[in-house]
Amino acid sequence: MAGIYTDVRAAIRRSAIAALSEFTSPIVIFSHEGGTEPSGSYVVVNLLNIEQQGHHSTSTLATEDEELIFQVAYEIMCQFSFVGSLSGDMSQSFKQNINNNPLTRLELQRNNLGFMRKSQIRRAPQKRDTK
Repeated sequence: MAGIYTDVRAAIRRSAIAALSEFTSPIVIFSHEGGTEPSGSYVVVNLLNIEQQGHHSTSTLATEDEELIFQVAYEIMCQFSFVGSLSGDMSQSFKQNINNNPLTRLELQRNNLGFMRKSQIRRAPQKRDTK
């Protein structure tokens, strides 16, 4: 059984790839993994906070298999960083698709995700070793 952190990471990755579907095989990685930096443009997802909202919701005490099922809502704060020569186009496309594209919204729904608040896109250049 996977934990909430693993489930959230997978759902966010699938949704981000859907939001960037106009780019050929978009690369979505997670921060703080210690892997090598991709050579092309990519997206870095940094999960900053996962917080339970309220209490659980239980519709029945147990299923026919005597399995207890309950639902819990979480609020997740994450940061998306776009890196590389296509970073400007990728960030704008991501913002437009996450808001407006019905296929992207469907993918969010399929992964039990939605957004409550978004900050504006801001340019935050960082010097990178490219040699």
